[in-house]
Amino acid sequence: MRLPKEVYYGFRVAGNTQPDIHIVGHWTYPAGTTKTMYVVANTPRWSYSSMARPKESHRPRRMGTSSVSRASPGFGTIKAVGYDASGTQVCQHQLTTAGAAAAVKLTATTAPGGFLANGEDVAMFDVEVVDATGLRVPPTAPLPKQRTTNQLASPRLLSP
Repeated sequence: MRLPKEVYYGFRVAGNTQPDIHIVGHWTYPAGTTKTMYVVANTPRWSYSSMARPKESHRPRRMGTSSVSRASPGFGTIKAVGYDASGTQVCQHQLTTAGAAAAVKLTATTAPGGFLANGEDVAMFDVEVVDATGLRVPPTAPLPKQRTTNQLASPRLLSP
């Protein structure tokens, strides 16, 4: 799976002429984990709230980045909200904890016309593990142990 690059979102916020905010990373960690949460915002003030913490207010520093140390991820949602100088909400970003791994999702990358099946196609697939709601389960989460065997329907597909 080609994961979205967090630096893209940081640059998007920094270069955006409209109010924007982004929580860096994911929000699915093992129980008892304490981490530093980073938020990139181009607004004068921002706040965040989660099920474990009530609303806390912050001012971005150093090119619009801020951090909240000792954030304790838990099951649920974390939300960062950006405010303009008058205190009006102008943007928000939220992350939700992924549940247990439930499925493997395959996404095909094809040519603009789709698969041609002309013997010259190349098939590329993104493979990701998702929970029951379709949220991507990050690599830090435990995956179910399962044995699978796949067989080609026709071995002649491998021969020239």
